Amino acid sequence: KTRLLLRARASGEATNVDAIVAEYGKELGVAIEKKSARTAGTVAVDAGALTELEERIFGKRGALAQMAKALRSGIEPAFVDGDVVSSSTKSPDADALEMALAKAKAEPEHDDAYFKAVAPVFDPKKMVSFTSSWAWARRDLFDDRIEPARVARRMDEKTRALAMHLLDDARRNGDEKRVARLEAIVAAPCAPSMKGRTALVTGAGEGSIARAIVGRLLDEGARVIVATSRATPDASLKALYQERASLGAELHVVPCNQGSFADVDALVSFLATPQRERVGSVDKTRAPLIPDLLVPFGAIAETADVTSMGPRSLAMFRVLVLGVERLVARLAEVHKQVGPSSTVQVVLPLSPNHGTFGGDGAYGECKAALEALLEKQRSESHSWGAHASIIGARIGWVRGTGLMHKNDGAAAFLEARGLKTFSTDEMSASLLALMAKDVATRAPFVEDITGGLGDVTN
Repeated sequence: KTRLLLRARASGEATNVDAIVAEYGKELGVAIEKKSARTAGTVAVDAGALTELEERIFGKRGALAQMAKALRSGIEPAFVDGDVVSSSTKSPDADALEMALAKAKAEPEHDDAYFKAVAPVFDPKKMVSFTSSWAWARRDLFDDRIEPARVARRMDEKTRALAMHLLDDARRNGDEKRVARLEAIVAAPCAPSMKGRTALVTGAGEGSIARAIVGRLLDEGARVIVATSRATPDASLKALYQERASLGAELHVVPCNQGSFADVDALVSFLATPQRERVGSVDKTRAPLIPDLLVPFGAIAETADVTSMGPRSLAMFRVLVLGVERLVARLAEVHKQVGPSSTVQVVLPLSPNHGTFGGDGAYGECKAALEALLEKQRSESHSWGAHASIIGARIGWVRGTGLMHKNDGAAAFLEARGLKTFSTDEMSASLLALMAKDVATRAPFVEDITGGLGDVTN
């Protein structure tokens, strides 16, 4: 019947109920006769009211049309008033669905190992601090195994007074060995070269170049912040502080993943902001720990050639290149707020290995890409570049590190042919020399510490 009504409207015919009923009966094969006046009274129908009712039910904006539109919109979110619209007007649910599908397609390129390598771990509540090097100096006075110069570097006035008292006793008792040691301690010069400097170091795992650098920085009285990708600090760092820290040296260990942009941003913001902390039963405000020296040596290793590079290669690029650039940029922005002449000095870990070794994944590509940052300091000097001093250290063969230990067996063979290899302690000494303030005035530049490795072509 509805179909017949619409047909009648479309043809422009008058809407005669009796005619419609008769035609409907013909379609069904049934004769439908009009009831006589005796069985039903005549009903007068207002044509205008009927047309309005039909429009409200069957019209373009009628109830049925609105119901159909609602159903289609639920199935096809991009459908609006009969048209398929651009993605800018899609519902949030449609965007979320599209994003979920895109992520599912990209999942094979970002496996669990990738997400683990770039996952945030920063937690300021887990920061561990060591600030009392003077306490270990008193212990070292009685330990003949500790070099006199090292004891002297961490003595405060009370410890020095104790040393003088012990020296007087040794002289009275005729203990010549004890006298010689204590005299060497009190006479040793104590002028740490890094006193007053604050260094942020990444990649300081055991046996690494960065771990050796941390030891030397503590020797020289620096405040050192070690950012580690481990959720809990490495206990061996406490032992390193006890062994190496000079007077005034501090060690702060905080979890932070160099491959995570969120972690890098959060860490720099945390260090640049005064913090409330509780010391014993007293609440104090700790001054900002703004690094003026950055040693971004965080890295991950990979064993792969070009045919087998995958998600770990992507993670390597995040850690070795993008994470480093993010750290430099965020610290430069902080120094821009400090003042027009304030800068962060960066020792950038470069390598002559731009594919020379092979089989090490994206390592060569990462090291080659990192060199672009030195040029960017110049080309982007109008913004962050004016507040960073980048020194590229092209590092040679360092024995015993996570990246090179598998090849250590070849070190003696290469040295016999004129190539110099380094221990982590030897390399850290060369790198420490690049951290002097006067060196920063020449930046950006590249220092060759390859020992001839850069000349190797095969």
